[in-house]
Amino acid sequence: MERTQWKNGPHVLEFEPPDIYHCRVLAPVTADEVKETMRVLEQEIIPKVGPVFFVMHMEGMGGKSLSPEARRYITSLTPSWKAAVLIGGNPVLRSTVDIVMRALNLMSRKQAPTRMVETVEEAYAIVEGLRAAERIAPTKG
Repeated sequence: MERTQWKNGPHVLEFEPPDIYHCRVLAPVTADEVKETMRVLEQEIIPKVGPVFFVMHMEGMGGKSLSPEARRYITSLTPSWKAAVLIGGNPVLRSTVDIVMRALNLMSRKQAPTRMVETVEEAYAIVEGLRAAERIAPTKG
């Protein structure tokens, strides 16, 4: 699959080959925007390339946050990504998103690691480290 972008309200979604799904969050997030983000992932990306690394860019959010409905919806999801890497955000936003992602992992039957970083460079380093771990992990079966 080639590099592809989608507009989702004020936000930008982007697939970066071979296996990164970016969500550039540019305003408060609604439940409908979360649903569209998941629809793109589950219906347009995963069927073509398999599970991906979900990289959420929160640098553009400032003091904005997830709506209560968006938080509730996120905690009802089963992670369909390999791992999530969250970039930027102020301390309150980072804490809120960290709590929501931990709740998602606790309540879901599938676990996906979540990492929080300050910069895009740190996010790519995390993804590379997780890819390396995938390559050396013994296969099950």
